[in-house]
Amino acid sequence: MSKIEKMAQPFCQNSVEYVPVKDLFSVLPAPKKIPRSRYGEGSLYPVIDQGQALVSGYTDDESALVPKGEYVLFGDHTREVKWVNFPFAQGADGLKILIPGKSLVPRYAYHAIKNLHIASRGYNRHWTVLYKMKIPVPPLEIQREIVRILDFFEKLGAELEAELEARKAQYAYYRDRLLSHESLERMEGAAIESHPLGELGTFTRGRRFTKADYAENGVPSIHYAEIYTQFGTATDKALSFVRNDKAGSLRYAQPGDLIIACTGEDSKDIAKAVAWMGEGPVAVHDDCAIFHHTINPKYVSYYFQTSDFSKLKQRYATEAKMTRISVKRLASFEIPVPTPAVQQQVVDILDRFDALTTSLTDGLPAEIEARRKQCEYYRDRLLDFPRKEA
Repeated sequence: MSKIEKMAQPFCQNSVEYVPVKDLFSVLPAPKKIPRSRYGEGSLYPVIDQGQALVSGYTDDESALVPKGEYVLFGDHTREVKWVNFPFAQGADGLKILIPGKSLVPRYAYHAIKNLHIASRGYNRHWTVLYKMKIPVPPLEIQREIVRILDFFEKLGAELEAELEARKAQYAYYRDRLLSHESLERMEGAAIESHPLGELGTFTRGRRFTKADYAENGVPSIHYAEIYTQFGTATDKALSFVRNDKAGSLRYAQPGDLIIACTGEDSKDIAKAVAWMGEGPVAVHDDCAIFHHTINPKYVSYYFQTSDFSKLKQRYATEAKMTRISVKRLASFEIPVPTPAVQQQVVDILDRFDALTTSLTDGLPAEIEARRKQCEYYRDRLLDFPRKEA
């Protein structure tokens, strides 16, 4: 038995009461929400939403600041759990700001919520599941000791994640350089022409499906919001499914097609693409475009991530309640098209760099994942109390 397990053992000897989340937390409404289109309008206060990153932008708008406190934040769509004890403003919809009650050490409350396992419901609401779930409420002194142990492991992971973010910035710089016209022509050894996407393939809009159409199993599907919250350059697996009886009314991407988000909360989200590399077709939401083409799908998807392409899409996005870009506009965007051999060479290089920043089996991501699993293991151990009988 390890030292940490010996420390955990006495915490689990006495039974404790498990209490529903709804009885332990109150939900704080934000004074007002900062739309994603305004995330860059300032530098004083962080903007936090339900995305994976702790901070998604900054604002100088003091009227949007959440009152000072210690909060557990929960992403209604993403299931992300965050801890905040500094001034911040709430970003776009979907974030629940939870205030722990007096029976909880606030930081313990964060670890306890983080320890709950909530099955994905696609892009549906998850708060309706979380608020019914129960967490253990041991004495406050035990909560503080659990916090001390788990914070130690989280600190180790945070240090590695900071280094990873620096590497991601280096990777983005290198990707932009590699996909520049000048660099591609050096690799090609000849001049390279750019072509509108509409000349390189065909665009089709997906077909609408709603929350009521989701199922545990059924037709593999991709929703527009999953493209900018869950997927990277390419995927061979869907994360959500639509009822089988809807199969005949859906539209599908075929292997090798690009699936492009045409709707988002700001211009950064729109025109993000994921190459579909699955073995069969996948249903696509109507706020997405399906690009059927003969180019290397990952080459196109990587090009969609460049700064040059980002500037182009931001120039032509239309903003209202949601930001959108039309299929007609996408078809007019030009990209450089080297020979298939050079396209594959670019993909091979970027895949290796991408693995260093995203792969769970290589480099820093693997070490971060190992630390995360270590923290999860001890969190499960420390929060596994015998239940007090009613």
